[in-house]
Amino acid sequence: MPGTIRDNSGCLVSSVDEAADVPIRLRKFADLSTAHLTEELSNWLDAECRRRADGRATEGMPSVWSFSTGFFIWILDPDFEHPEFEQVVDPVLKHILAYARAAGADYVLFDRDADVCSGLPVFEW
Repeated sequence: MPGTIRDNSGCLVSSVDEAADVPIRLRKFADLSTAHLTEELSNWLDAECRRRADGRATEGMPSVWSFSTGFFIWILDPDFEHPEFEQVVDPVLKHILAYARAAGADYVLFDRDADVCSGLPVFEW
């Protein structure tokens, strides 16, 4: 059958025709250098990842994950209210998230090897 995907044993895994009927929501992420973060903010994000792993995430802080080379952060949906966001999120991070959202991103990947963006501040540390 055309469009069929089988595993090594020949068992049917999925059919492209079947998969076409199931919508997949794709999301975009902005790939930014960690140079756009202050050292203090980077340390705070690292601590937030540890708090989140322990079930003690900061109320109002978007989901954030730590990688060996940076962070991956969800950009809050602007269609919903997030009252705690304004009080707990660093102004530098708020600016970056708003900038990335305006560009169409749903997430930001901060990577030490990514290029810097000319529209955002760069911090030496």
